[in-house]
Amino acid sequence: MSFESAETLARRLVAQGMRETLHTHHQEIIYFVMRLLEERLSPDEKMIVVFHVDEPLLAGLSQRLLPDFDWEEARKSGDRGYCVGLAQRPVMQEVLDRAAPVSGARLRAIPGGIAVLVLDHGGALVTEVLVAQLEGISGGQLS
Repeated sequence: MSFESAETLARRLVAQGMRETLHTHHQEIIYFVMRLLEERLSPDEKMIVVFHVDEPLLAGLSQRLLPDFDWEEARKSGDRGYCVGLAQRPVMQEVLDRAAPVSGARLRAIPGGIAVLVLDHGGALVTEVLVAQLEGISGGQLS
């Protein structure tokens, strides 16, 4: 019988948690994909971010994305404190290159594609949104 090392188990649990965060916020992600497409924003300049506002890697980003939102009041009312929005892709690329190089490389491997960054559970997950897969969800053409 073999057992996972504590480090391997921790990495697997972090990855699982981030996938759950991605799934939980899929409606907001679809909204921002639509915004990118409708406003013809360049995916080389903008990307979608989903993160827990207390995630240390992006301290302060929630205040820049939603400057007037009272996170303390939201916590009191039971909000788990997630922020979903658009961010400058070059800035996020720099952050990831410094703090999470594997995720930075993954983001760089999506040139021209719509990228989503999830920061939660102490980890970073980068994935690409394939617009063709959203056709049925949106109820019409996305392009």
